[in-house]
This record gives sequence, C-alpha cells and structure tokens, in this order.
Amino acid sequence: MKRLSNITSFVFLFLFLLGLGGKTHAQDLKNVDPNDITWHIFEAPPLMITKGAKRGSGIVDGVRQLLQESITGRVHHEVELPYKRFLLYAKEGLNICTGYLFKNQKREAFLNFSNPAVVFPGLEVIIHKDKLEKIGYPAELSVKELFEVHD
Repeated sequence: MKRLSNITSFVFLFLFLLGLGGKTHAQDLKNVDPNDITWHIFEAPPLMITKGAKRGSGIVDGVRQLLQESITGRVHHEVELPYKRFLLYAKEGLNICTGYLFKNQKREAFLNFSNPAVVFPGLEVIIHKDKLEKIGYPAELSVKELFEVHD
C-alpha cells in the first residue's frame, strides 16, 4: 500500500511539474509574431484575477482590456506566468508586456517603461451597522459629512 502511495505521489508531482514547465511558455513566446502583443498575466487579486468566475475582473485586468481595445491592428495574446518568470523572460529579450510593474534602476536596464499611470479602485468607507441605523441609511454620504455631522 505504501509503495502505491509513493507511486501515486510521484505521478501527481510529475504531472504538476509538467503543467508548470517553462519551456512551453518560453517556446510559445519565441514563436509569437513580433507584431503581436503578448500580455503577462498572473493571479494577484484584486489586481489580476486569472481563475474562477471573476476571471479578468481585476483592476489591472480592466486596464489591460482597455489597452487591448484601443491598440487596434495588432493581435493580442495573454500568457499566465509567475512574476519572476516574466522578469526572466524579459531579461532574455522575449517580447512580453505587463500592466503592473514598478519602475526601478535594475528593471530599466532591460525593460522599456511607458509613461507612468496609477489606477486605484474606488475607496469605500465601512460603517458599523449600529451607526448606519443611527444616521438613517442615506443613499449617499460624503466622508466629510460622516465625520463632521455624524461624529
């Protein structure tokens, strides 16, 4: 029984590693038409969501989708890679873009950065239920009013 368990573990590990193999992604990137745009995506909610029912609904996902819609005449691809592998491939000179990366001197040595832009989700105020009942469930309420009038 123990031997079967070891074999099963090995098979699952092999299949897992096979699915994560970088060569497939690297080969795909090397074969992409240089006029195409390949976008790096990775699971990092709420910025990028690559799995489940909310796939593509992250903040950076939205920016990437706007860019894809506005950059016409090009074929857009998406490739899901771990962040470190993206940096490795970019250092190797593969043509790959990302919508989320902080600029620093090290990265400037091998990457071209666009003009900086920062996108933040709308801020929300969370109010305790008792306080909300006290102020009467308004449809809208400014933060200023919340702190000045409703203490």
